[in-house]
Amino acid sequence: MMTLLLPTFVMLVPTAFAACPFSGGGAAPPDWHFGMYQGQIPHALNTSDPLVRFNNAFHDVYTNAGTVIRPTPLLLVEGDYLVLWRTPENRTIVGSYTPAKYHDLKMVSHLPLAFATALQPLFDDKLNLTQGYPSRPNASQPVCLTPLVRNAIVTLQANLSHVDTANFDARFKDSDATVLANQKLILNTTKAFAADLLATNTTTLNDVISFSNAHQAILKHNLELAAAAQVDMLHETVNGVVASLGDNASKLVIGVTTSIMAANQSLVSQYFARRYGVAINQNERFYVMEEVSTEPDNLGLMSTHVLDSISGDWFFGDTYRLWRDALADGAKEALDKLFPRSVTTPGRMTTTAEVSTLLTTATTTTTTTTEATTITTTTTEA
Repeated sequence: MMTLLLPTFVMLVPTAFAACPFSGGGAAPPDWHFGMYQGQIPHALNTSDPLVRFNNAFHDVYTNAGTVIRPTPLLLVEGDYLVLWRTPENRTIVGSYTPAKYHDLKMVSHLPLAFATALQPLFDDKLNLTQGYPSRPNASQPVCLTPLVRNAIVTLQANLSHVDTANFDARFKDSDATVLANQKLILNTTKAFAADLLATNTTTLNDVISFSNAHQAILKHNLELAAAAQVDMLHETVNGVVASLGDNASKLVIGVTTSIMAANQSLVSQYFARRYGVAINQNERFYVMEEVSTEPDNLGLMSTHVLDSISGDWFFGDTYRLWRDALADGAKEALDKLFPRSVTTPGRMTTTAEVSTLLTTATTTTTTTTEATTITTTTTEA
């Protein structure tokens, strides 16, 4: 029998005070759309230069060549679906590899996360990562909800008000009773937290952190359940694809799409690495494409990966040389000279003072290291 993961959470209700007016309306987040994305310098875009025209032609040829040599059959991971692709005319949507339970568990986990995230702008001066988080001066001091933050809380609370335990009874009817109880617990504690925020119009950093910490175990369990459910369904679906291909299964190549931050550790990437016994970032069984939202982009990047492998082997004697970035090795050599020592305290950004020390050291020493990015030195908090 599973153990109910009850948060040890005591609601701390800050006292509203006169300095916190209940204001709202008209608040909007700052507009960050200042202008067009800045690309290459004019020198590299000057089409009156014959070398620039040649370089543009090179990119076109590279793309077209990759399309021709792209292997088939391909299994494309697109959102929650798997697509078996041979040609534009021979494309089959295999089906989803993601059960509804996966999304339900993640969406419930977002309930407390949403409110804690909405409150973060109140504490930007206390969450300065460059000063060595978790340095939290005046973390118990009440802070007024700004109009922007209050509007965010009101919007979240309005949507949350339509979610009730009966909704959860239907969603999790096939789950273990403790799983259902956990989801109701998240819902109820989040609703209570939101109500207190709007009633008092204040909070403290300690209260927000306590609210977040209280859900750690239960959210971690939710994500573990969601991952297990998706892995099981993915394995079953891929087995079906492999069986349908017969002898061609040995030629199957997979295109995995993922977010940038999750690229090397995404569930699907880990699955195929384990299934085929290969490294995620260096193999020719599956390719990882980041932030891809269309099938043509997926196929195009796969073509580039395949061609990069051949070009890397021919020109550098390293199949995966161009996967890293054409300038990767040169960059490391130059940076080893500029930053001969590296401060790498896990879980914390290097402080401004530490960066200054590094720069000073770099200009006063000629000593270089062969593995600067992996050397950890003992530092004193700035």
